Amino acid sequence: MSAFLYSTTQFVRQIPKAVHTASRIVYIKGEGNYSMFFLSDGRKVMSAHCLAYYEGILDESHFARVHKSCLVNIACIQTFGSDEALLTNGYTVPIARRRRKDLLEKIMK
Repeated sequence: MSAFLYSTTQFVRQIPKAVHTASRIVYIKGEGNYSMFFLSDGRKVMSAHCLAYYEGILDESHFARVHKSCLVNIACIQTFGSDEALLTNGYTVPIARRRRKDLLEKIMK
């Protein structure tokens, strides 16, 4: 169960083995005490950790918490409006009003 997180050479054991690298993650949806990974190849992978857990281990310069139930790979955002974002895999995810400003700041970096 090892995974490679972006440009670091450090391996961690917290990402599901089926994911392999953080760059393959389009977004992670929190479902109670579980998290569903939506990957760039179209697969979905369920994990037995909550979304806050992954928010703490993924690189915050590449991932943004845009809603209480959604953590998004910033590189996978195609467009976004006032209340939702369109991702590269065709999914739309909600954007909370309080988190919109933080998302804009991360995208502009």
